[in-house]
Amino acid sequence: MTKEKQLEDLKNICEKCYACEIGSRRDKMVFSAGNPNAKVVFIGEAPGKDENAQGLPFVGRAGQLLNTYLEKVGINREKDLYIANILKCRPTNPDRPNKDRVPATPEIKNCIDYLYKQIETVQPNLIVLCGGTSLKTLTGKKTIQISKVRGSVFELELNGHKYNAIAIYHPSYLMQYASQEQKDITLEDLKLIKTYV
Repeated sequence: MTKEKQLEDLKNICEKCYACEIGSRRDKMVFSAGNPNAKVVFIGEAPGKDENAQGLPFVGRAGQLLNTYLEKVGINREKDLYIANILKCRPTNPDRPNKDRVPATPEIKNCIDYLYKQIETVQPNLIVLCGGTSLKTLTGKKTIQISKVRGSVFELELNGHKYNAIAIYHPSYLMQYASQEQKDITLEDLKLIKTYV
């Protein structure tokens, strides 16, 4: 069975998942984007408003900034990357349906096996942990900081499989809070990532 077929079957299973409260009230399920045969997998946090509307990850303002950075270093988003999120549904609160929030631990537990299966199917040479939630969730280290680990490749074990991984600042962080130095070093990190493409 091809990777495309395996992922399509998994997507069909995800679309029927209502394990948590946000799944039961979602508009769309955001499964992935990019190339199932890519050597690099990008892992984000969860869909936001634009991602929920389009059914694709990293398509809002943060995604547009990511595209700009990828183009600067010569990474082709559609050909060179497979992109997924920890959560497949947009996390909001019922009383504030237009405000995104960080995924809750039970939601992550309900959804993480789908991500593991995506990664196992793609079999990347490198996993890019995009943002603090992705880094903390997939390393299992709740106090780990991107500023302390970025810039170098480390070993990541997921579901009994070992992968090369690197952490980068999330583009939404770069847009809102980052210093110029953090923006510059993110470009350097992406140049390192390009060597795995």
